[in-house]
This record gives sequence, structure tokens and C-alpha cells, in this order.
Amino acid sequence: MTTHNTDIAELSAALKANVCVKALAGKLKMSLKDFSHLKEESIVELDRKVDDGVELYVNDVLTAKGRLMIAGNELGVLITEIVNNGVRK
Repeated sequence: MTTHNTDIAELSAALKANVCVKALAGKLKMSLKDFSHLKEESIVELDRKVDDGVELYVNDVLTAKGRLMIAGNELGVLITEIVNNGVRK
């Protein structure tokens, strides 16, 4: 097998690898006591406004930014920006 064919085979195998994708809508610090008092229908206020959007992380590297959207019965992210120089979360 030539080097070119080996490179193509390796790239093909890499493209089949699974990655962990996370959408971060916000965060907060809360005491364990306050956390223990949460119940159904409690509202947890995050550090962002609705219009601030979400960050998309791939394997804990910031990769894109977007807005939460409803896609049928599912929650999705509409990508609005690709982040070129990902920063580790």
C-alpha cells in the first residue's frame, strides 16, 4: 500500500470515531444545601441571558457558538459561529 492510500485509510478510520459534543447554556455556583432543596418545577437561574446563546464543545474544546432551537420534538443548536482557535473548557 502506498503512503497516499495509507493516509486515506487513516483519515477514513478517524472520521468514524465518536466524539463527545456538549452544548453549554450557562452555569452557576450553588451550595449543596440549596441544591438539595431543588424539586420539580424549581427554576435555576444561569449566568447568561436568553439572547446570549450557547457554546458547543467537542471533546471539551470550544468549537462553535449558536442558539437553542426546537427541531420537531427535539432541542437543537443553530450554529451561528465557528470558533477557529478552540479553548479548553
